Amino acid sequence: MKRNGLKSLFIISVITLLAFPFNTMATGVFSNYTITSVEKQELNDGVECGWILSYGEDCIPVQICKHSNKKNNVYVVRTDYFEVAYISDKKGFGTGNLKSDYRTIPEELTNQVVNYEEVQNQRVITQSEVDDDTALSLIANYLPNLVNSKYQHILN
Repeated sequence: MKRNGLKSLFIISVITLLAFPFNTMATGVFSNYTITSVEKQELNDGVECGWILSYGEDCIPVQICKHSNKKNNVYVVRTDYFEVAYISDKKGFGTGNLKSDYRTIPEELTNQVVNYEEVQNQRVITQSEVDDDTALSLIANYLPNLVNSKYQHILN
């Protein structure tokens, strides 16, 4: 009986060790990032606060603009090539519909760059409302998965 238990534990350990490097390699490029605040006077009207997300020194910056209302906080995440919305409300945090008022990038371009299957997967990342720091961290970690593989170079 003990042998079967040890054998099962060994097999599970080997599988875990083999799987771990692949996960690390898939997201390793984007594991280091910096987020800096944008001064209020540099923001457009209607934007409560903003940040710049960068995955490296020579990378194209990602703008994050926060719009707040009574129901939720909308984080519009934008580069020169795509834009998406992450929403935090009482139901949780995840991707949501980007209102046309917030849109500045042609929708056709965003549709080419963004993987909408992954957008659907990220509809609920957490089931509770999050603060700005948590939202920014989640965006930085989940955003690379939204970009179609042939456009990953946009972020790095």
